[in-house]
Amino acid sequence: MLLADLPQSRTLICRLPFHPGAMCAFSQPLTGRRVQSQMPHTLPQPPQFKASTGRSSTVVAQVSTEAAAGLMSSEDEFHEALGQAPIVVVDWMAKWCRKCIYLKPKLQKLFQEEFPGVPLVFIDVNAVPGTLVTGNGIRKMPTIAVYKEGKKISEHVAQETGTGSFQKVREIVQLALL
Repeated sequence: MLLADLPQSRTLICRLPFHPGAMCAFSQPLTGRRVQSQMPHTLPQPPQFKASTGRSSTVVAQVSTEAAAGLMSSEDEFHEALGQAPIVVVDWMAKWCRKCIYLKPKLQKLFQEEFPGVPLVFIDVNAVPGTLVTGNGIRKMPTIAVYKEGKKISEHVAQETGTGSFQKVREIVQLALL
């Protein structure tokens, strides 16, 4: 089929293999004029909500995207979390890490079912100061670390996403609870 055989459409759509920012549609007149991208140059930001004082009984507050995702983004939040309970489990992760994304909901479920009294905290290594990350000896992600009385007592680097990783996390948390 030749381009001349196409119907009167003046737009040629091409889809590229998925790569962040690569999947887009281009508008190209069949006459061979310049290509113009239809994709915005910046990604849309999530809507910002403001407190409502109207008749509604629901009040919506503005929250950061890190807080909405359950991620800590400052050193103060980290130290505050360590003071919450005698034992705190921290998942050092990154938003772009596939294993981290896969493990997060599964770890949340594990802790809700088996360790409801132990806080599970998620820290984005790209959002906190590098000194906090290196000071805690984090070199790979996801690293699940157990802190007792504010000091790191053990850690596990999740090399696999199967049951072996969850079993290791269970073991180190159970040892910390003894």
